[in-house]
Amino acid sequence: MSLTLPNPAAVETQPPVSPESPSHAPRPRLRRKLRILLVVIAAFLLVDLSISAAFELGWLHRTLTSRLEAAFGRPIEVSNYSFSLFEGPRIEANYITVGEDPRFGSEYFLRADQVAAGLRWSALLRGKLEVGSLFISNPSLNLVRLPDGEWNLESWLPRPPGTLVQAAGKNAPSQRPHLIEISNGRINFKQGDTKLPFAFISVDGSLEDTPAGSWRINLEAQPFRAAVNLQEAGELTLRGFVGGTSSRLRPASLELDWDAASISDVLRLFRGFDYGMRGALSLQLTAQTQGYNWNFSSSTQFRHLHRWDLPVRTDDPAANLNIQANWNSEDARLEIKQASIELPRSNVHASGVMTFAPAADPANPQEPSIKDERVEISSRSVALSDLLSWFRAFHQGVAEQFEVRGSAALHFALAGWPPRIQSGEISSAGAIADGGRTPVTIRMEKASLLFAPDSIALPPVLFSAGTRNGQFRFSASLQHAARWHSSWKFNGSTHDVRPLFDAAESLGFSLPAGWRFYGPAECNLAGDGALVPTFQSAIGTISSSGLKIAAPFLNREITGVKATVSLSPQGDKIRVLSANAFAADWSGSLQRSAAAGEWKFALSADDLSAVGMDRWLNPQRRENLLGRILPFLVSAPKPRQMPSWLRARGTLSIGEFTLAPFQFRRLRADAAIAGRQWKLSNASADFYGGALSGSMSLDLAAQPSYDVAADFHDVRLGQLAARTFSLANLFSGTASGAVRISAKGLGRAALLRSLSCEGRAQLLNSSYSGMDLPESMAAAARRPGITISPRASADFSCANGRLNFSRLQLASPRGDFLASGYVDFQRRVNLDLHLIGDAVEPAALDSQSAQTPVFQLTGSLNSPEIHRAKSNAAPH
Repeated sequence: MSLTLPNPAAVETQPPVSPESPSHAPRPRLRRKLRILLVVIAAFLLVDLSISAAFELGWLHRTLTSRLEAAFGRPIEVSNYSFSLFEGPRIEANYITVGEDPRFGSEYFLRADQVAAGLRWSALLRGKLEVGSLFISNPSLNLVRLPDGEWNLESWLPRPPGTLVQAAGKNAPSQRPHLIEISNGRINFKQGDTKLPFAFISVDGSLEDTPAGSWRINLEAQPFRAAVNLQEAGELTLRGFVGGTSSRLRPASLELDWDAASISDVLRLFRGFDYGMRGALSLQLTAQTQGYNWNFSSSTQFRHLHRWDLPVRTDDPAANLNIQANWNSEDARLEIKQASIELPRSNVHASGVMTFAPAADPANPQEPSIKDERVEISSRSVALSDLLSWFRAFHQGVAEQFEVRGSAALHFALAGWPPRIQSGEISSAGAIADGGRTPVTIRMEKASLLFAPDSIALPPVLFSAGTRNGQFRFSASLQHAARWHSSWKFNGSTHDVRPLFDAAESLGFSLPAGWRFYGPAECNLAGDGALVPTFQSAIGTISSSGLKIAAPFLNREITGVKATVSLSPQGDKIRVLSANAFAADWSGSLQRSAAAGEWKFALSADDLSAVGMDRWLNPQRRENLLGRILPFLVSAPKPRQMPSWLRARGTLSIGEFTLAPFQFRRLRADAAIAGRQWKLSNASADFYGGALSGSMSLDLAAQPSYDVAADFHDVRLGQLAARTFSLANLFSGTASGAVRISAKGLGRAALLRSLSCEGRAQLLNSSYSGMDLPESMAAAARRPGITISPRASADFSCANGRLNFSRLQLASPRGDFLASGYVDFQRRVNLDLHLIGDAVEPAALDSQSAQTPVFQLTGSLNSPEIHRAKSNAAPH
């Protein structure tokens, strides 16, 4: 090789290079850098494609699977692998299943759509394959807790540096990732072999190994319960540190936040059932380990608590629950340092120690071995107004203006597991409530509720409703032997029961719509039964003198009620000394058997009329003045539902029952009442000097209807005619026969217009003083006198305001008479009659009627006119 030197002359002749002139010397250097970069990129692509091809051909499948098994410490199944050099480098295992340690069951430990393992460059450059981080997509993790308290997660997390732990066979992990990132995961929980319905879904976050050997946790999740539809379960956030497996995840410091959770969904999560409570919950929990113990503090806020079917109110109850405690997991011992329930105007505090270890014999729990192992709950003052707001939020119909003034103090001591009350007391110096829909003052005197391990007792408490309106006394107790058994007593008197019902209505315990009670009453009741006392188990009496009752299906009030109600488990009995209803005075008894469940009665009334019953029961009688003046502006009232106790059977005795135009005296019948349908069977009555027997049906609807089917015997015609002044002394004699009567409508006029009947009668020793019929027929003109008929018979019917005779035959000493026609309700007569001889048989009347003169009787029934008919045709 030769070296050529430059010519000095030539150098001197070259023009100087200006500093501003562009230099072309760096261009080859830039091109070299670009070539190097392209070569590196090509090499990376070649390596990436080669390794990916190797993965696809399955060359590294077994090696990578064993490496992942070393990272997880569990057997692993992988569908396929892929490799990315530019993202890490990173190996992606698709559709991976991580097996479980046999000690924790046979189900998988982890299942994921993809697990991306980030490799360490430092190890890769040394020719080693070490996992630095794991990125898990859509994982499903099973967390299992054994009866001894060990978790399957503990054997997987890395141990802190310096810990000497023997590897448990070939599955012992050798290298672990320092970072685990989770996306859209799910965490299931198992208690031994039992899978719990509770889980976490939409789990996102990370677990990062720290230099101290602990794990930094930053996770977010949503709670979930199988087979339960949750709408606002809230979001859980968990942050903090946990140790490795050698110390069973200790030391640990955790913070848990649960925000925007619905109370209903929280209850569904833990109990699997919707209890009908609505509201919002927020929870903040911090926990730190102290050796093998946990110190934790929590704060829970409840807001807008109310029943599901009630609207949200500004005064819906709110509460804060704050707890500071220490938990010893080995002894299952909880030391409550401080706990409190904060209400708007009240505070309740608790402290003490509780052991959660169950008794050896649950039927005979033992007392705590250490006297100090109990929890004290106390409050100097719980405002009754706070309790009223809780009651209003969960009970419908509480009056807006209703207020309670007063407070109560409480103190409880609990011990054992499950917790049992050792002693307790809730006491109040008294309370006053007023401001309901109908202003009434309720006063409660001093009261105490005493608790013992096997009993709860309420000594007698005095309370009253209204001013100077009497007092009532209530006491109760609850005892436990083989089972819980309750007993209670309630007695007292009042001048007017209305304030009691007003007070109950202010608290939402109103009577059914339309029912009202007024007047004095007294009671002496006791109950003895199961855990929850009920009125159905009451024994005793309720009596009243002068009570008034308003019912929704009656147009008027029942007044002057003097009655005694006797209650017993076998049935209830009401003895009515007097009561005015349906314009009649009543007395009798009603009885209901607990076995049969149907009311039976025996009632009697002095004077009852169909018109009076209509005034009380017909809904059209409730029309107001506007409805009567302008009926087209007001819709017709509808009948209201009868109460169940008006569906009964029994006997009725009525001194006088009027179904215009007839009267029935000393009516007795078997009655069946089903709302507005009344049926009387086996009825008997005195009917105008005679006797009546049969049945009656009454439909007391908007247009009441009456149906009577009766047989009558020896009815005195004189008494029947005396019901009308103009007919008095016009008839005499007795009648027997059968009749069926139907009528409907409102009032006497409507009943008469609709009256229809059909029947047959036999008359004995009858007389008619309107005229001397034989003399009048002989003279063809009216002759005063009396028509006497020892025997008579008639087939009759009535309709359209007329009493029609299809056949009326009168027998007299001077011959027999045969008539047909009608007498209307205005007492106008129109009869065709003729005289038939004694020898003439009824069957031969038609053949001889052509030779018999026919007369026509017209005019007023008191003084009719008679004349010969133009035609000799016999009447039919």
